[in-house]
Amino acid sequence: FCIFISSLLIRACGISFDLPYIDGSSDEPFYVLHSLKFGTGDFNPHWFLYPTLYMYILFFVYSMYFLLGLVFDIFQSTHDFALLYFTDPSSFYLIGRFTTALLGSFTVILMYPIGKRLFGQRAGFLSSFFLAFTFLHIRDSHIIKSDVPMTFFLMLSFYFAVRIFQEGRSR
Repeated sequence: FCIFISSLLIRACGISFDLPYIDGSSDEPFYVLHSLKFGTGDFNPHWFLYPTLYMYILFFVYSMYFLLGLVFDIFQSTHDFALLYFTDPSSFYLIGRFTTALLGSFTVILMYPIGKRLFGQRAGFLSSFFLAFTFLHIRDSHIIKSDVPMTFFLMLSFYFAVRIFQEGRSR
C-alpha cells in the first residue's frame, strides 16, 4: 500500500506542467482531441498512427467528467463542455494525465503478484518497489500517451498468463 501511494504521488506530482498552454510538438493534443471527438458519435478515429484503446479509455473518463459536470451544474450542455475546452483546456489535460498516472501506479501494484508468483514474496516486493521509482516510467506517467497504459495492459495479460501456466486451467 505504501509503495502504491508513493508511486501515485510521485506520478501525480507536477502533472500540471505547461498548463494552460500546451506545446504543439507534444502528442497530448492528439489524444485529447480524438477522445473528445468520439462524443460526436463517430467512434472511428480515422487515423491509426497511435493505438486507439487509450483514446477510448479517455473518452470514457471525459464522459464521466461531462456527466458529473451536468449533475453539479458546471455544464448545461455539450456546447458548454466544448467551450470549456477551447477557453481553458487545463482540466481535460489534467484528467488525462491523472488517468495515465493512475494506470502507471496500477502497473506498480501488478508487479507484486507477478514477482511473488514467479520468484517469491521478496522478489514481488522488490520488483514493485523498483518500478515505483523507475525514472522512465515516472516520466511517461506524466503525459497523455499510450506507453504507460500499454504497459499496464501488458502486465495484466502477463499476470493472467502466469496464473494459467501455474494453475493449469484457463478459468
